[in-house]
Order: sequence, then C-alpha cells, then structure tokens
Amino acid sequence: MLGMEITPAELIEQVCMLLAMGLPVWLWLVWRWRNDGVLLPYEPRSPVPWQGVDLLLVLALFFLAEVFCLSLGFRIAGLKPAIDGQPQTAAEQLVAITGDGAARLVALCLALVVLTRRAHATAANLGFQPTKIVFDLTCGAIAFAAIAPVVYAVQIVSEAFITQYHHPLIKAVQQHPDPVTWIMVTLSAVIVAPVTEEFFFRGLLQGWLEKIELDYCRRLGRVAATSAAEDYPADAAHEAHTQPQFLQHGLLNLPLGTVPILLSSTLFALTHLGQGAAHIPLFVLALVLGFLYQRTHRLLPSVVVHFLLNAITMGLLFAST
Repeated sequence: MLGMEITPAELIEQVCMLLAMGLPVWLWLVWRWRNDGVLLPYEPRSPVPWQGVDLLLVLALFFLAEVFCLSLGFRIAGLKPAIDGQPQTAAEQLVAITGDGAARLVALCLALVVLTRRAHATAANLGFQPTKIVFDLTCGAIAFAAIAPVVYAVQIVSEAFITQYHHPLIKAVQQHPDPVTWIMVTLSAVIVAPVTEEFFFRGLLQGWLEKIELDYCRRLGRVAATSAAEDYPADAAHEAHTQPQFLQHGLLNLPLGTVPILLSSTLFALTHLGQGAAHIPLFVLALVLGFLYQRTHRLLPSVVVHFLLNAITMGLLFAST
C-alpha cells in the first residue's frame, strides 16, 4: 500500500489508542446531547455586513501583501528567492517564513480596515465579544480534547494509505534546526496561522456564505424576513437554538449553516494541497472549526482549537528532533 510504513496491526493499535484518548470527552458530549438536546447552543447574531466585493478586495490585498513582504524580506537580506525545485538555504527559508508570517498579519490588519470602513463591521461582526472570553476558551478546550485524537487518527490512516504529510515549516526545522528557525516556525504555526486562518476562513468567508444562504432562503420563504434583532432577542441567548430561523432548512435541504461549513472547510483543505495527505485530516478539523463558528459566531473557540493542535504538533516535532 502506498506510503505504508507500519504494519496493519500497528496502524490499528495507534488509531485505537488515539480514539480512546478522546472517548471520555465524546461520552460526556453524548450525555449532554441526550439531556439538553444540543451540543452547543446556537447564539443570536446579525448577518455579517460585508459583501462579495469586500472578500475580493481582501483577497487582492492578501496577495499584494505576500508579494511585498517576501520581496522586501529577500531584498533586506540581500538574497534572491530560490528557483522552484532547488533546495533553499537556511537564510532563504528563514526569510520566506518571516515574510509569509508578516504578510498574513499585514493582510489581517488591512482586512480589518476594509471591513470596518467599507462595511461598518463591529467587533461582534468580526467574531469577537469580550464578555464571552471565558466561555470561548472553555468551549475551544473541550472541542480540542474531542477532535484532536480523531484528527491525528485520520492523519495516521491517510499517511499509511496515501502519502506522508509534508509541510514547508516542518521541512524548514528538519533541514535547519537552529534556534532562530525554531522560533520563527513556532510563531508562524502556533500564533500567526491560527489567528489569520480562522479569521479568513471562518469569520470572513464562512460568515459571508452564511449571509448568502440566509438571504437565499428568505427569498424562498423558508425563514421569516425579520431582522436578526427581532428573531433573536438579546436576552434570549440561552434559548436561541429553539428559534424558528435555526429550525429551518437551508441549501440542499440541510440544516441552515451546513453548506457554508462544508464550503469553507473544503477551501481550507484545498489550500493545503501539495502537503501530502494533509488536506484529509484538515478537512475533518475544519468541519469542527466551522461548527464552532456557526454556533457562536465568534472566532476564539476555533482559534483555541487551532492553536492547541499546532502547539502539540510543534511540541512533538521538537521532541523527535
């Protein structure tokens, strides 16, 4: 079997061990669902105010920031970008990692300016609510404990039957395991990636897709054409999962919000093509991240899951080198 480096017995043992680690959390979630009828209450929110043109503008700014930061980094370092197919030196890899991280942060800042100025987005629209920080941290930690064993199990199976996981950051520290490279890779993977990717894929993209789906369903008469404030009173957050809007079916006759989760998760996975079988476990992960955002409309729960998963991965990588 392609990519198979362990015996079937070892594969089954590793998968079972990983799934057993998450079993207590899954049993608790099943108990909660049987008693409350819901895993995570659907919280009230207003549809995001940005349009498709705002997404295109942010995407263009991201590519411009990527080109600018990488070009500036190589120029400051007095280097030239490596030609495709040629191995990068330690200095070139360091500049590429730093430039990419800087570009993501610059793009994030520019996106916030665009969305607040053009679309008049508020902090709540952007996925942040200070009064919910403790709840969001707890929610993210529980979700991580539940999904991390599943993601790692899917990764092991994918690598056994398809190909090994390849990531440029992992390659960088394996080829040049010096302290500076480790620091920059860790910052990029553990801090920059969770914040920026959750903002762009969950908040910006999935939020807009949810708005499109809701508008479409309203035109078909599947949901009432009332405002979000009328549908979801501010003092009824704990009862939001019983509101009529949530109970209506969305696109493809699936529960409202399902198609946006699937689309944003697919695009998230596709951006990791070329990294071996990474897109398979990352799609599974993205489904959970999308679910967290769809239920809360906040980014912190999914950022916590993403942060912990990448932190554990970096810790395991450090321990193995």
